[in-house]
Amino acid sequence: MKTIIAALLASCVVSLAQKNTDNSGYVTNADLLTPFTLTNSAGGVITNAVLAKLTPNKFIYKAPGGVMGVLRLDSLSKDLQEKFGYNPANALAADIAEKEEKEKYAAKQVADAAYLASLNGTNRIILITSIDDETHITQCAANIDGRNKEIFIRNLPSSVKDFVNNYNELRADILALGERVNNDAKAADRADAFAPVGAGGDAAYVNAAMAQRNRANQMALNANDEADNLTEMEDNVKQMFKEFPKKAAVIAYPSSEFWGDQQVWVCTGIP
Repeated sequence: MKTIIAALLASCVVSLAQKNTDNSGYVTNADLLTPFTLTNSAGGVITNAVLAKLTPNKFIYKAPGGVMGVLRLDSLSKDLQEKFGYNPANALAADIAEKEEKEKYAAKQVADAAYLASLNGTNRIILITSIDDETHITQCAANIDGRNKEIFIRNLPSSVKDFVNNYNELRADILALGERVNNDAKAADRADAFAPVGAGGDAAYVNAAMAQRNRANQMALNANDEADNLTEMEDNVKQMFKEFPKKAAVIAYPSSEFWGDQQVWVCTGIP
């Protein structure tokens, strides 16, 4: 019933937030990025705050000095509520959706904890998907019988750590290079469109035209080289993806040791 109510409320009105933000809620409308003054939840007045992210029921703002804060839209003054498109129906729908999401997450955590407790002392083949921290004990993300879980684990082989780290670093590099290739290709196209094909007249003009053309040609060559590098990196990550089930897998069991409130796994080898 709550889900149906939330859906009906959400369909009533398209909020200002939806019209002026991207799919993640980050603000795209420059008119909403002008600094403003507000009172935070502790009653303090904040000047020169800038909106960072807007949802139907709250927003994240950035204050001077890089301080980030979150406030509910219904706690703002009427003028700011109007400015940021506050609508009670949309806010209520967002509240209900967030509550349901928290309840689902909590239920999943309970189910996962019960499942892991049932494995106590039992070896399993698990897949390490990322290495998050190695300050005191290795904290990582793992796939355990199809369940994604953040775990602590001891005795994780360096070969598995290296492979998983290299795989994830390569994926991140591909994303960064892909964006750069796209931007550089567009810049090369623009330079090519404005660079003269031929020029006549005095030597200074001819030299300037030739320099502009050479620059455009070099930009195109650089963009092509980057695209080739990107293709090679993508081929490498595809090969690593094929090897992932073998090279990222370990044999481990959940022990009776806890790190904080997390049960510690112990790696006993590689399959």
